[in-house]
Amino acid sequence: MISNIEDQILALFYTMALAYFIGIVAMYYEKKIVLLNIDETESETDDDTLTEPIVEQVKDPIKYEEKYLEKYRSLSDKFVYSYDDYEVENQKYEELIFTNHANLENGELTLEEIQKESCEYMHNQFLLKLKNSYVMENTPLGNVAMCYNHEKETFEYYSDKVIPYRYLEPVARKYVIFFHCKQLYVDMDEELKQSELKSQQDKTAQEEADKLRKEQLEANKSDVPKKELFAKLKHYNREPTNGPSNLKNNKPNLLPNYMKPTVVQTQSQPSNNVLLKEHANRYTHSGRFSNFVILKTVNRNVVDKKYALSYKDYKLISK
Repeated sequence: MISNIEDQILALFYTMALAYFIGIVAMYYEKKIVLLNIDETESETDDDTLTEPIVEQVKDPIKYEEKYLEKYRSLSDKFVYSYDDYEVENQKYEELIFTNHANLENGELTLEEIQKESCEYMHNQFLLKLKNSYVMENTPLGNVAMCYNHEKETFEYYSDKVIPYRYLEPVARKYVIFFHCKQLYVDMDEELKQSELKSQQDKTAQEEADKLRKEQLEANKSDVPKKELFAKLKHYNREPTNGPSNLKNNKPNLLPNYMKPTVVQTQSQPSNNVLLKEHANRYTHSGRFSNFVILKTVNRNVVDKKYALSYKDYKLISK
């Protein structure tokens, strides 16, 4: 009897739970349907006010020839030296003071001149050091490793192909940006503007000179008297037009065509306005990548001489 009552209670409980669950599901779907109807009505009312879809503006891809151009032009014109470079300057400054001590006392040399010479020495060493400083760049025709040779004043590069000038320009711009030596690179656009300006100035100066010369010629003509100073003499003993000498001169040329002299008429061609650039970047192909040696060989003679220890130095250290 008790078990039957418990079974009935459990059945009633399960029935109520099931009914509660079904009610919650029904309310959820009913709410969703109402929201869908509201969205549909709003979309129907806003059909007339629809705007065009927003299309993102995609920037045109930068040509490889113009790569690094904006960054190069925003770079400072001054060289940027490292701590080691300034150490070289200080060492050279102390060395010059020690070797020119007598000249300093006599007044033949000043500290400003020594400072200027040591600064120039540091700058020269900085430029020489660029020969061992490389940048790598992937061009449309392959990889390029480039450095700057100050002694030859040229950009040297290694590549498996000969790279054209227009593709080497971005690599050189990357080089001067990375090593902070903007003055080593010549901006061809700026150089063309300068050449065009100079050509225009030369043309204006030439026109003014021609105008002045013409005015001087006209002034000289106005000073000449109109009356002729010399008398005109009559011509006597003229030969008639049908005379023997005239017939002799008018004798037809009996030579064949291939033996007759040919007269070449030269026509003056208009000269094209070609802008000549005073400065330009130089590039030298040093070889393929198989010839590119990253690790430099050590000159033992220089190293041994630099770190050699004499007996005198040994005695000074031992004291």
